[in-house]
Amino acid sequence: MVRAQAGFVAPGAGISAAWSVSPLRIGAVRVSQKQDVHFHSQPQHLSNTTERCLLPALHHVRQGNAAHASLLVMSAAQKPSGFDSARLDIDANSELRFEDVDAVLLDQDGVLWHGDSAIHGSMETVRDLQTRGIATLFITNNAKLSRAQYSKKLQHFGITASTTDVITSGSVLAAHLSQQGARTAYVVGAQGLVDELELVGIQCFTSSLEDEMDDVSFASLDPPPVDAVAVGWDMSFNFCKLCLASAHIQRGSYFAATNRDVADVSSNGLLLPGTGPMLTAIEKASGAEAHVVGKPNTELAHHVLESRALSASRTVMVGDRLDTDILFAKRAGIPAALVLTGCTTRPQLASLAPHDERRPNFVADSLSQLFSEAIAVID
Repeated sequence: MVRAQAGFVAPGAGISAAWSVSPLRIGAVRVSQKQDVHFHSQPQHLSNTTERCLLPALHHVRQGNAAHASLLVMSAAQKPSGFDSARLDIDANSELRFEDVDAVLLDQDGVLWHGDSAIHGSMETVRDLQTRGIATLFITNNAKLSRAQYSKKLQHFGITASTTDVITSGSVLAAHLSQQGARTAYVVGAQGLVDELELVGIQCFTSSLEDEMDDVSFASLDPPPVDAVAVGWDMSFNFCKLCLASAHIQRGSYFAATNRDVADVSSNGLLLPGTGPMLTAIEKASGAEAHVVGKPNTELAHHVLESRALSASRTVMVGDRLDTDILFAKRAGIPAALVLTGCTTRPQLASLAPHDERRPNFVADSLSQLFSEAIAVID
């Protein structure tokens, strides 16, 4: 069956491409379970790139791989002037609806803000969720700030959030080290991590940026022993901190870290190194592997669900990273929603294998579009 609304018909029996000027569907790509392909946009705004990828996409639909077809189109589509960028909807019967959700777990960097700048529409969406009675919890791998500081930052943007609504990898690491019996720690990390460790009674030792280290001074190192080495994002990470952390670990200190995030997208579009590169350096220097507590650690997910009496199926995790946010949710059985305002690009999304556990359940251009009719369903 071939259908057309404005004169554009794709070749092939049982497969169609139709044009529509419906304002809620402009620029969207939809692949139904019946293997019909529908392009909803005005024909004069369809890019050459999209036209070139149409036939390969139709080929994959004929092979029964609607998901790959949709990702092909989404990855190659260019943003038409004056229109929202292409989105995809594979299962026409699957939508993310307010009435199906009791709680939303929100990553912060790349979802709510970039640095100190709010992402357009994100704060309004959070307030809307809260007005509807949907629980909003803020979960971040960034331990630069403490929970109290993140709470104040959210309040600055007009979001109601207590410290109990915020979970940082720093607060999780502090709880973990306390459970391990640690009372002292050498810290590679920001003040926010130190604050969280001190809240649970752990005495912290740090190094200053001015401290230096060479082979002679390293050979004569004799720092007081500590129970643990705690590693988080540290903007003053240097060779001295690397040497001291390595020495403590080699002498038997328990080794734990907040996360392995490689980088975050800066406001200038460049990748800003994250905790991962620093942690890898310490692991290589010490010959030991850290216990990492942040996303995608499923222990954290289970703790959040159990402590709040939440059902995994009625909770949604929203993030911008496939390797942490999405993987974190999928491993815990929580529906995962990816927003394209942070680290993940459309080509990266399109490159995922069909059974890759990092494939999100939902994709949207931003948090503000997540619960709109333009929601993209992937799995």
